[in-house]
Amino acid sequence: MLSQPTHPTLSKVQLSFREGILHMRFAEQVVIDVEDVIYIYCYGLDKSGQKPYGILFDSTSEHELTEEAVIYIGDFHMAHHIIAIAYISKTLISRIRLSLLLIFERPSVKLKPFDDETKGLQWLKEQVNSKS
Repeated sequence: MLSQPTHPTLSKVQLSFREGILHMRFAEQVVIDVEDVIYIYCYGLDKSGQKPYGILFDSTSEHELTEEAVIYIGDFHMAHHIIAIAYISKTLISRIRLSLLLIFERPSVKLKPFDDETKGLQWLKEQVNSKS
């Protein structure tokens, strides 16, 4: 029996979907490109049944985004499918990344930083449930 090929993005990011929330965490020392961003978005959209969903993003790994990926995220034409993003930020570098994103990109999606995953998940569940 032949096995299904694994998408290359799955070696760069851990993804799971529960209760209307896409959980994601990048692997250490990976470079995320625009194809990875598109795959992650499509994964969430597929798992949500084409309904809007929330994202719990654990930013604690050391990773890099290509310029094209940053531009694609900044354009964020997919934002109408994303209710809110809880950004888990436990390190100084991840807080700096978030600050720069909020200053320069001004995302149209509600984004809130947390240093505790439980609190971030609780807030995100409230956001998702209020849109259901």
